[in-house]
Amino acid sequence: MKYLAHRLLRSEQGMTYLESMLSMAITALVLGTVVITLYQFNVVTRRQSDTLSTSQQMDNLATILNHDVVSATEGAVSGDGTVLTLSKVKHEFNSTAPPITTTVQYSLAGSSLERLASGNTQNVARLVRSVDFGPDGILDRTVVVTVTTGITRGQELESMSTVLQFERRPGE
Repeated sequence: MKYLAHRLLRSEQGMTYLESMLSMAITALVLGTVVITLYQFNVVTRRQSDTLSTSQQMDNLATILNHDVVSATEGAVSGDGTVLTLSKVKHEFNSTAPPITTTVQYSLAGSSLERLASGNTQNVARLVRSVDFGPDGILDRTVVVTVTTGITRGQELESMSTVLQFERRPGE
């Protein structure tokens, strides 16, 4: 009985070394799991955001390029498939004035795909690694454009290729 009373008094004096080490190990395990989970969530969210941003840029590029290709009366590819030049005719509504011919040019400038029209440069896509408007020469009725975008993360390059296909107006 004396031993039991002594043991109870001793247990109220504090934790043993083994108990404190065990509680520290459990705490470290829980905190480590939380940190790893937050890190993975951050990585997945960032990659998803980059993918959505790239997808949005390709959608914008497709819209602008489709408008220009469909409305072009003639076009040519040069620079080993990296430069697209289109001629567009603009008719003024309810006017007898002669039509105005404008030239639109797409080219890669650094990591941006740029559209040059009427002296104004517009950035239509960023983080572009390469672009291929097809073989050099006069445009066919079907225009196929391949755009490769990429993001560098440390030593790793993540790239995505998008193939866009446009049909020009018949007789153009």
